[in-house]
Amino acid sequence: MAFLPVGTVVDGEPVGDDGFWLFDVLSLAGDDVRKLGYAERWALLWHEVEPALSGPVRVLPVMEGEAKRALCEALQAARAEGIVFKHRDAPYTAGRPSSGGPQRKHKFLRTADVLVVENAGNAYRMAVWDGRSLLDVGKVFAGTTNDSRRDLDARLAAGERPVAEVRYLYATKDLQLFQPVFVRLRDDKADAACGRDQLVGTNRAVIGG
Repeated sequence: MAFLPVGTVVDGEPVGDDGFWLFDVLSLAGDDVRKLGYAERWALLWHEVEPALSGPVRVLPVMEGEAKRALCEALQAARAEGIVFKHRDAPYTAGRPSSGGPQRKHKFLRTADVLVVENAGNAYRMAVWDGRSLLDVGKVFAGTTNDSRRDLDARLAAGERPVAEVRYLYATKDLQLFQPVFVRLRDDKADAACGRDQLVGTNRAVIGG
């Protein structure tokens, strides 16, 4: 990006080891454009900034209307982490997209049945079957309640390995569930249902806006 005009400030996200997605521009050649609507800022990003880009730096594509549905489905199929929806007239606001504001991130959540194998003090350790061995997939606390924790502790004390359903964002490279949330116990599921094949990773080279 060595050829960008002096005083240009952009916003983006690194991808992988050296890639970078640009999805907003805050200042162009010293002109503050944060109060412009997002559609206007993206047009500046595409027409004024994109021609000066070099290397593995790209402008995030934007879809409107019915094309958003197709993009959402394509991103899910490509194992993307999620998609961000922005109001076309919204000015720039710092921080991550949050509910109730002009931009919202919709995460593509997955579910898995796991074995709860231990109360690890501040959370419950989870595992799944990897062949004949148990594979540690991290710990979960979010989503549990006083009642569910009493139930889990009683079952663990009795020597059980209860099956639980959890939601998670993706499985990391070392097969840990990222942002797991306890949903419920699954007395209708057998141990064998808790397999490694449920773990789905993410493709961070795919980003939707």
